[in-house]
Amino acid sequence: MKRFFYSAAVIFSILLLLSSDAFAKKEKFVESDEYKEKKAPTGFIKNYEGMIEGKDIKWVYLKEGVKFGKYDSVKIESFETIANKSNKDIQKGLKENFETSFQRIGKKVSGSGALIIKGAMYKVDEYDVGKKVGMSFIPGAGGILSRTQGNPTVGVEIIIIDAATKEEIARIRHEAQDPTLNSAAAEAADDIANFVKDNK
Repeated sequence: MKRFFYSAAVIFSILLLLSSDAFAKKEKFVESDEYKEKKAPTGFIKNYEGMIEGKDIKWVYLKEGVKFGKYDSVKIESFETIANKSNKDIQKGLKENFETSFQRIGKKVSGSGALIIKGAMYKVDEYDVGKKVGMSFIPGAGGILSRTQGNPTVGVEIIIIDAATKEEIARIRHEAQDPTLNSAAAEAADDIANFVKDNK
């Protein structure tokens, strides 16, 4: 009997450990340094309450009970920009990036889609300042902080609307890095499309 309870306790501990991620407290965007310190522009999304850190998406709010599987089509509007830097080519290309990504996951792109996606670019950086990698000492100059140089970064804010009810059912703030700005924009669109695909 003791062996039985010992085995049961071990199994329970393992299951608890494996499921700990599910119970981990998610950081809220409005409590994050990114929001409080204004590290990047905000404002396209009008209500950031309820947005939490996602698994593969940086920040997300999804209305309780919403499943994207019932929506077979999507209308993607032209993207605005709230970024500190201007890049009209990337901004203009985001609509096509999202159309391609949503077609890939099986959503029909239509002018009267069941879902409406509105978005704005909040970040477009040719390179991202990477991690601190150490201090170099140069005679006469003192210590110089060395950093890695990250890949180009594109960040977007997205509002997903149920076309029938006109209700916002998801709000997303996400950014992606890749070797070029064009591929970073495409990566951001793919990440968000995959989020929609996974929540079916």
